[in-house]
Amino acid sequence: MIEQFTRRQIDAALAHNDVDRAAVIAEGALREGQRDPMLLNLAAWRREEAGDYRAASSLLGQALQLSPGDPLIITAIGTVRRKEGRLQEALQTLDQAIGIAPDYANAWLERACAFEAGGALDAADINYRRAAALDPECVPALAGIAWIAARRSQNDVAREFGNRALARNARDPVATAALARTDIREGLAGRAIERLEALLADPKVLPENRVILNELWGDALDAEGRHAEAFEAYQAANDAASIIHDRLAFGVRNGLSQTEFIARMSENLADSGLVRGGGGAGLAGEARHHVFLLGYPRSGTTLVENILASASHVEALEEAPTLAEADRAFLSTRDGLGLLARLDEKELDTYRLAYWRGIAARGLDVADKGFVDMDPLKGMKLPIIARLFPRARIVAMRRDPRDVVWSCFHHGFAPSAAAVEFTDIEQAARHYDALMRFTRQSIEVLGLDVHILRYEDLVVDFDAVTQRMCDFVGIQWSPALRAFDQTAKRRGITTASADQVGRGLFNGAGQWRRYRDQMAPALAILQPWVEEFGYSAE
Repeated sequence: MIEQFTRRQIDAALAHNDVDRAAVIAEGALREGQRDPMLLNLAAWRREEAGDYRAASSLLGQALQLSPGDPLIITAIGTVRRKEGRLQEALQTLDQAIGIAPDYANAWLERACAFEAGGALDAADINYRRAAALDPECVPALAGIAWIAARRSQNDVAREFGNRALARNARDPVATAALARTDIREGLAGRAIERLEALLADPKVLPENRVILNELWGDALDAEGRHAEAFEAYQAANDAASIIHDRLAFGVRNGLSQTEFIARMSENLADSGLVRGGGGAGLAGEARHHVFLLGYPRSGTTLVENILASASHVEALEEAPTLAEADRAFLSTRDGLGLLARLDEKELDTYRLAYWRGIAARGLDVADKGFVDMDPLKGMKLPIIARLFPRARIVAMRRDPRDVVWSCFHHGFAPSAAAVEFTDIEQAARHYDALMRFTRQSIEVLGLDVHILRYEDLVVDFDAVTQRMCDFVGIQWSPALRAFDQTAKRRGITTASADQVGRGLFNGAGQWRRYRDQMAPALAILQPWVEEFGYSAE
């Protein structure tokens, strides 16, 4: 039960849109022994805002026990699952809420947020619009429509819905970001800076919003040639991202950062006696042409994935943990690669079958087709690939290491062990160096035949470069590959490269030069790779 005095206090706070005050009152009431679904829901919201998702889930579970089938509580549970990155579970939970209350706008809003987090922008836009139709005053829905439009360069739509959102809440961060992004695209960087600086001065802006707001602030300052200030803005975005990574406990595996983990794998590979496998053919569900596309984030892997996906009878999968079972078995312990080396073909087939069943479980029928498994960081998995799939073709993207590391530093990524490394420019360079060393070692030790594709060559001579790639992987080249941007829009992209790929070929060579001074610690680490890959010193 909730006491009447407590209820009046909470109602008064909510009447003034002071949810935080209402949540503080609720927490106090709970400490006094009062029990009510609303109190638990408000207290859970406060834990959620603080990034304590475990505590939020516990409180919401208690609330649901007191009020089974309550769509508000079920929606709140879906929200927490989304923020934890459990997107499929979040969508299932939100579908349950909508099944109970089809006209509950907030459930549609959260469903939109989950789709957007997964890169399904069409579905996100539909759900945002549904939420706005049910509740025309729903600012997050209006702002969500504006943000998706801004990402798609639909400037008029972005301005219409962004302004509608700000008319109801002048400090909404998503609407502000949408309008700032549109300002920058239209050459109005000064206006974007004004918008962003005014909001970033507010200490109540959450880290999740500070990431994108600071990144856009950096883009606007960059457009005005204020590069030292832009670098500081990008670093502020990464500082906010670090807070999120810490909340979600990303960044450490077996007590090691990913850079340290890669270095340990290098030691393990040298001692493992691992050789390429000799089987892997004739298994149920396997592809006719199997391609692993790797390199490094921001090196062009998303672009090439969609180029290959434009070919006839080719399926592609974007950054999925397709080798998860083998990863757990062979990369998590010091003797894992030695164990992999000792398995016979029958034992290896167990992991091969798990791989192909996992592909089928994702809704892809690749039998007798080409299949592209794209993950820029799958260089870490080359020992597994060589042992399980010796006939697979490997394409490795190359791009100027300085542009790659700079791009990783100043573009936002979803939380992950790798993204933690990108929050500091020098650490990003060390991560790049570690993965390039391990990739080179794996190719040499395992005798891998790898097709190197330079991003800069691709944007200059598309047809010739893609024809050579297709010849290597065994996929038929056709002019349809030139329509990769339409393929990308049809398939949807969840990586940080979504906007660029959707706009077609883009030559971003040399962007690092504007930040030469700020990148000095990273440049010294990257210089050996600049030389080895044949890029100009300047």
